[in-house]
Amino acid sequence: MSLIKEPLIHFLAIGGFIFMLYAGLQSDTSDNIIHVDKGTVQYLQTNYQKIWNIAPSKAELEALISEYALDEIYYRQAKALGIDQQDPLIRKRLRQKMEFISESIRATTPPSDEALNAFYRDYADRYQIPLEVSFQQQFFNASYTRQELEQAIASDQFPPNDPNLFNPEYTAMNIVEINKLFGQAFGSELLAADLAASMHIIQSGLGWHIVTQLTRTEATSPTYTEVKTQVLRDWQYAQQAEFRATMNTALLADYQIIVEPVQ
Repeated sequence: MSLIKEPLIHFLAIGGFIFMLYAGLQSDTSDNIIHVDKGTVQYLQTNYQKIWNIAPSKAELEALISEYALDEIYYRQAKALGIDQQDPLIRKRLRQKMEFISESIRATTPPSDEALNAFYRDYADRYQIPLEVSFQQQFFNASYTRQELEQAIASDQFPPNDPNLFNPEYTAMNIVEINKLFGQAFGSELLAADLAASMHIIQSGLGWHIVTQLTRTEATSPTYTEVKTQVLRDWQYAQQAEFRATMNTALLADYQIIVEPVQ
């Protein structure tokens, strides 16, 4: 096999070409200087300590600075070669970075308890604990009729069931889970079933279910105090979304966007 066909040779050759090309593009020796200021070093130390809960050693800090320098070197080389041009991934990452910086600068003060409580009232449905249903069931395939199953219940002589398709018992299921597993028709009939009855025959998309031990826990709304932590997170997210939308509108207003017609 020819050496030129070896993947490693290809990689080295292409890499060498790129670095030689970049060297040719360099016209100012000042571009070869990477200044790592005090603030950057402190950031690297702080970020390391946040992750590992310990300050970096001298050798570890030197490695962090080397990685920072390499990031900058590759960034400059990529820009010199025009690799950053028309790259949707780079554009998207830069936008995300700008959004993150903008939102960090904004850094709103925590809301008052009154404002947070008002947010909770406006979106109370988000925090509602949904109705839950528990029941036991036996599944019978669609070859049976409702009348046959009613007769089986009356005589207490049940035909063979299919135990492998569904669990014999389900606990604390909400309506979304029930509809997903059994179908909406089953879910609607289950919610309407009389709790005083000992047995219910309910049809699903796959067959019949004899349902017993049916209980329902009605939907409840937790108090503001019980969900305050979640309400705060939701409020912060809503504030960020509102700020981002306002910022985007302002940015777009500062630019004239010209779209070339597609031939």
